[in-house]
Amino acid sequence: MKKINNELVIESFEDFLVRIGLNTPETRYFYRWISNSKYKLIPSIWRCESSFGYNSWEENIFKKFKNQALPYLKKIPKTDLEWLILAQHHWLPTRLLDWTSNPLVALFFSVNKNKKEDGLIFITTWKSPSNYSELSLKANNPFSVETSELFYPPHISSRVTNQSSLLSIQNNPKEEFNAKTIKKIIIPHILKNDIQIKLATLWIHESFLFPWLEWLIKKLKFMNNLNM
Repeated sequence: MKKINNELVIESFEDFLVRIGLNTPETRYFYRWISNSKYKLIPSIWRCESSFGYNSWEENIFKKFKNQALPYLKKIPKTDLEWLILAQHHWLPTRLLDWTSNPLVALFFSVNKNKKEDGLIFITTWKSPSNYSELSLKANNPFSVETSELFYPPHISSRVTNQSSLLSIQNNPKEEFNAKTIKKIIIPHILKNDIQIKLATLWIHESFLFPWLEWLIKKLKFMNNLNM
């Protein structure tokens, strides 16, 4: 493993396992992935381009999601925070960021896309992430949070469980998520395919992380080199 500009660069899948093995057992570590190391630790709502500016656009698209998602839901969220978590779960741009307590899950998401770009994993420690219902919100408004917080979402699907999911929320989505300690591991793009194959042998693949039939087919196509 090499160190460049205060970032660790792995040289193999095994190298990554060695680095994770250096984590101290008494400390709680959490991981955020990015498939393109050029990206920053900024929520998707700010990365989206809109002529309206993120404030009005964020509020507008959130309201539309709440109105139009109803026919698809078996259980209606009770609060705006639950609605925001549901929106993030289905890839609507929000001020939330996905995290995991499982380093192999983070490694998978850092290598499964942008195959020509280096991946990046952020590692932070957090004394005690909140339960989603314990967040300090004004009038139960997720847009009123005043500090950066890491929290456990409700298990609205098996995907949350399988991915060992956490979420972060912050007051200003234009800025990078603020954690006391952040370490970075670079995954060179030339390693991505090999790492993805090795992760699949450990049952870290799309059909496990996304337990839907479409993702099972994607996994089968990848493992059998079917580029269609």
